[in-house]
Amino acid sequence: MAVGLRVTRYSATAVVFFAMVCGVFANPQNPHLIFVMVDDWGYYEAGFKGNALAQTPFMDDMLANDALLIERHYSYRFCSPARRSFLTGRLPPHVGQTNTPDAHIDFRMKTIAEKLATTGYATGHSGKWHAGFFSVRETPFGRGFSTSLGFLYGVDHWTQQSFNKVCEYGYGGNSTDLWDTDKPAWGMNGTYGDYMYVGHAVDTIMKHNTSTPLFYYLATEVAHIPNETPQRFQDKFDPNTVPFLSVYAMSSIVDEALHNVTNALNKKEMWDNTLMVVAADNGGSLTQNKGSNFPLRGGKYSWLEGGIRTTAWVTGGVLPPSMRGKTLSSAHMIAMCDWHSTFLALAGVNDSYSGSSSSASGGTTGMEGMLPLPEVDGTNQWPVLSGASTEPMRNEVFVGSGVLIQENYKLIATLNSDDDARWSGPMFPKVPATGNRTMSCSPMAPCLFDVVTDYREEHDLAAIMPDVVAKLNLRLDALMTGVFEADPVPNATQEKVCAASVANGMWITPYDWPSLPPTPPPPPPKPSTCKPPNLGLNPPPPQPVLPADLWLAFSHQWETNGSSIVAKMNCAVLKKGCVNSKFLPTNETHYFNASHVVKLGAPPKPTAICGTDSQYFEVNVSLPHQ
Repeated sequence: MAVGLRVTRYSATAVVFFAMVCGVFANPQNPHLIFVMVDDWGYYEAGFKGNALAQTPFMDDMLANDALLIERHYSYRFCSPARRSFLTGRLPPHVGQTNTPDAHIDFRMKTIAEKLATTGYATGHSGKWHAGFFSVRETPFGRGFSTSLGFLYGVDHWTQQSFNKVCEYGYGGNSTDLWDTDKPAWGMNGTYGDYMYVGHAVDTIMKHNTSTPLFYYLATEVAHIPNETPQRFQDKFDPNTVPFLSVYAMSSIVDEALHNVTNALNKKEMWDNTLMVVAADNGGSLTQNKGSNFPLRGGKYSWLEGGIRTTAWVTGGVLPPSMRGKTLSSAHMIAMCDWHSTFLALAGVNDSYSGSSSSASGGTTGMEGMLPLPEVDGTNQWPVLSGASTEPMRNEVFVGSGVLIQENYKLIATLNSDDDARWSGPMFPKVPATGNRTMSCSPMAPCLFDVVTDYREEHDLAAIMPDVVAKLNLRLDALMTGVFEADPVPNATQEKVCAASVANGMWITPYDWPSLPPTPPPPPPKPSTCKPPNLGLNPPPPQPVLPADLWLAFSHQWETNGSSIVAKMNCAVLKKGCVNSKFLPTNETHYFNASHVVKLGAPPKPTAICGTDSQYFEVNVSLPHQ
């Protein structure tokens, strides 16, 4: 259903009508700015991409009538650099290309939230952060977001327990990663993540004072692993025909999220003065979440188009009607950092570094002992997006170390050891990807592709176009001298973060956050009942008697059995602190205290998953309908 969007199609003011008649569309004045970043979203995972199996009716209608699709949108090959690029307006090589827990933004760089706040914008964030959390100043609140609800690194969708094992080893168990603006979100965990994050966005919009412009950054947890979704989204699909049910269900979650946010903007009469951008941080992973990037080659972690060329579009009431329902041609490249600069231009904010003075090298002079700070790379793309200009605003994207795109040509002059170079078809993974997993690009033997005429990257042109290779190599050599990574934050180590997390009830906590008062203690993490919405254990079945220091980790599949739903599970009993995320071959993994297990069958044989403290169990749980 797309009621929220259809209202806007007939609500243009007289000023807009005049602009249409005269063939121009002036810059909107301080519009509301909404940025939705979808995690690990496959290029083919929506109906408007031609995928007839996808259930994305709202965004399909949006793209057909109210949005401008970006044909060539470039990001990065994985999460954190893409997010820091948008937040700072710098290309990933100029803000940092690491994806580790300590990845963060240099404090000399101002984020888009910090810049917009100085001109009166209200700022909000929810969902994934992954741009620094070892110190309070690195969190969303510390980087300019006045309200925020989300996870700082990476979590299970249902429990918000860290699946990246930031603080598990040697610290006594699983840590919970959920942060509420300036404090741990104690007691809020245990709900499907994107229900909370989208709900926070809607709530912020509905409570917003519309006399003030709003900037909101919603970073969904889907479609990142673990492949977990509420049952009602899985029920939309026939498992016999859909290639990978949880991936398609995740796209339906994105669809509902966009509907809810857009509907809230309409209810608050904010849509007509809103610009909304939706973009994926990178392509779907062929090996993790099994996302299809058809017709592109490769996926997450790859320098190929399937890894870095992502789904993106712009919509909202300020988008000129003449640009809606169209696709921006492949002559135009938009980089993730360009949204930063475009938003700021529409808000009337000076998009430049405002700290140290500019140096002769084109960067900025850093403090003693620190690397010079790269300038903002972002380009204001509004002239093209609004139709005021047909000339490309950008002809080059320095994608990453050893990778450069100039107009049609992409040079990959780096190793691809951790990439997947296969082509995923429309029925992937039910129909396996084709081609070799690896490719032979390297600094000494780079690959060259014309990604406009050969967007599938089937033909390496390096051998027959040595002049183009030489030209791009020369430019790449110059760019590589400016590659930047933020220095570690003094005193902010992972060990100190984990010590603070232990002190706060195994809740991921920046090392310098105030210690928890002795009373009252934080509520314990909510146990996962691992049930679809609208189902429950009522009455609760008998509880097994197990030692208190044991935890269970299990994966499950839901099956309908008469009037009940049966969860068939394979379980491993683990002592606290003994964690291994690879003990089960299935997709959905949850952690919860052993006291909440309803029934244990006879164990087959002990395993070596976590030493001699682990065993497999078969568990059946009947959950009656409510």
